[in-house]
Amino acid sequence: MIKPAAGGRRRILVGLDASPASLAALEAAVGLALELDAELDALYVEDADMLRFAGLPFTRIIDAWSSGPRHVEPPDVERALRRQAERVRSLLADAAGTRVTWNVRVTRGDVEGEIMAAARHADLLTLGFVGDRPVGGRGAGSLARRAAREAPGSVLLAQRGQRADGPVVLCLDDSPEGERALATAASLARAHDGKLTIVGYGDPLDEQAQVLESDVANRLSDLGITSRFTWVPPEAQRALGAVLSEAQGGALVVSATSELARSDILDSMIEDGSCSLLLVR
Repeated sequence: MIKPAAGGRRRILVGLDASPASLAALEAAVGLALELDAELDALYVEDADMLRFAGLPFTRIIDAWSSGPRHVEPPDVERALRRQAERVRSLLADAAGTRVTWNVRVTRGDVEGEIMAAARHADLLTLGFVGDRPVGGRGAGSLARRAAREAPGSVLLAQRGQRADGPVVLCLDDSPEGERALATAASLARAHDGKLTIVGYGDPLDEQAQVLESDVANRLSDLGITSRFTWVPPEAQRALGAVLSEAQGGALVVSATSELARSDILDSMIEDGSCSLLLVR
């Protein structure tokens, strides 16, 4: 299970900007907050660079309602930021309602810096997957990539368009972090359809693998979760394609000590963007 904050309930931080990608993060965060009995903190950062940019004399914008470029003033940006913040509050209230203890905080500054600073006080940071990518790009933005590498707690990168009945897939790892990943994947599976696919590394005919599979399946059965095992070659690079194929359209849970959390392979998973990614620390 995701480690709780010292002396209290687990805290889930979700970074919001009212975009479709961050709405996916909000939905995922609410579901986990319900399952884990966690508090939900939402953070909306007003981008200070936008205001600085608006103050430059050569700044112009083009929109569908104007005949051509028009100058943008700082008050225009201020009003747009206020509207965005109110929309974030409304979306959070609609999604969480009275089911979850939640609050929202609005601040101004560097978006990445503010969210990464707030992540130091959270057990799980939840972000929308898509960020500063080219049009049509599916991979993660710079904040998502940075969070996966640097956040002190667990990180969920929520993919837009994830199906409600999408698969939940766990990469099995025999470590303390792997145990937390197993418990967290079980919670995520309960929040979906109660089914969990488990990817193990090794030979399914190996006696140790069979014992491990039986033990994990029994533990999950006690939690009301139906499990399915698939075994892939132990070489992580060869296994990555099979793992991503299993998780496509759903969520992939990986512990921070897994072979898949190595920086080069983690980069490949993040850039693939075919499923939500939950990295458990």
